[in-house]
Amino acid sequence: MNNTLKYLTLISIFILISNKCLCQTKQFSCNLYTSYSAADMALTKPTPSQVMWRSVILPGLGQISNRQIWKLPLIYGGFAASLYYFSFSRGKYMDFKQAFIYRTDNDPSTIDVYDPLYGTSQVRYSSENQLKYLRDLYRRNTEISVIITAGIYALNILDAYVSAHLRSFDISDDLSFSLGLPNIYRIKDSYFFASGLTLTF
Repeated sequence: MNNTLKYLTLISIFILISNKCLCQTKQFSCNLYTSYSAADMALTKPTPSQVMWRSVILPGLGQISNRQIWKLPLIYGGFAASLYYFSFSRGKYMDFKQAFIYRTDNDPSTIDVYDPLYGTSQVRYSSENQLKYLRDLYRRNTEISVIITAGIYALNILDAYVSAHLRSFDISDDLSFSLGLPNIYRIKDSYFFASGLTLTF
């Protein structure tokens, strides 16, 4: 009985000591983690130039660095739409370009798909001027889609760079503006009124 009580007492003391050491270890680990995280964030915070180059290498990566992940669907949605428009316009341009070549080569053995008699397309064009107009139209649309894609790419870089600069601005509650009430000052036998304007940063 005495041995059992002795063992229970030793186990209880061991548990108490272990819990106390564990709590201190957790507290130390938490403090160390917090300090390390703050220092790490201060050291690894990307500069605007670094953010800009990240967006140059991979569109959207600068927005991720700025913690603006919600902009990624806008960027890649714009890329997807412009690339689809490019692919569609490019395909139509090549079709009408080849059809115009066949229509104007004076070779009866070459028949374009838009031929009003022997063509295989559901839409037929009897005039070669129509083919020329549509060829030029889709060529212009192809060029426009390239410009739009380049514009989205450039806008992605500019947005990342500007947003990185704006993150460094102080927008805390410490910014204040106040207009002081007029004060009366007496200098010898004269009285002066003065108002105050205070800017706090």
